[in-house]
Amino acid sequence: MTRLRAISASDRSPIESILRASDAFSASEISVALELLDLSTSGRDPSYRFLAAESDGGRLSGYLCFGEIPLTRGAIDLYWIAVDPREARRGVGRALVERMIDTLRTEGARKIYVETSSRSPYASARAFYRRVGFRQLVEYVDFYAPGDSKIVFERDVAPTPGGAGTHP
Repeated sequence: MTRLRAISASDRSPIESILRASDAFSASEISVALELLDLSTSGRDPSYRFLAAESDGGRLSGYLCFGEIPLTRGAIDLYWIAVDPREARRGVGRALVERMIDTLRTEGARKIYVETSSRSPYASARAFYRRVGFRQLVEYVDFYAPGDSKIVFERDVAPTPGGAGTHP
């Protein structure tokens, strides 16, 4: 069973381990992810919000980072989500996304956006976003580098009429 909780500064090392265990993140991406964590846990930038997931043994099994997109009303960026590879396909990522959506729904948020790479190490991330109700909006060809496009996904926060809560 996965337990969800707020993030703390003591989660930095386990988060770094999860990010490094992934085949997807580069050293510079890991550095940015940890910088956002440090900004949030130090109180220097509370606009980055985090959720942590723990496995039964209390070990950190995943986390996500999200926040309101500046100059918007209720548009949210899902900045980072990572799950320990040992916990993959056990519902950790889904539980984190569902908790984030529940929280955002009570706050009146409208939309969640997430961007990712078109490179093959991110194929499982793209499939995950689709499984949890995101739809692909656009692909910016060669955005990050030649052969590495930026793919943007979107999901409604509020349930759609009929209670589905997601795009078809």
